[in-house]
Amino acid sequence: MKTQMTSLGRTCIIAAVLALPLTACTFFDNHRLDTQQGNILKPKTVDRIHLGMSKKQVVYILGTPVKTNTFNADRFEYVYTFKTAYKAMEIKQINITFSQGKVINIQRG
Repeated sequence: MKTQMTSLGRTCIIAAVLALPLTACTFFDNHRLDTQQGNILKPKTVDRIHLGMSKKQVVYILGTPVKTNTFNADRFEYVYTFKTAYKAMEIKQINITFSQGKVINIQRG
């Protein structure tokens, strides 16, 4: 009887030790990664965009837009989000409108 209890006790301890790493990240909630998504929109880079530029020039400077309007190919939407651990999400957005392949409007938001 004593050997069965010892064996059962060992099994429970081993199971608990093996299960502990599975709960470590969620139970203590002490590790969160910074997350950035989209096009990185640095002020220096964005300031290089000006009226009259072509679509190719804009894509060369800012990269391919995250969102393109399916119904209006003359509008590029650049969105950048940055979420640091335990802080509010930072969102930067720039909408660029083209007419005849040239920039006619730059809207920062």
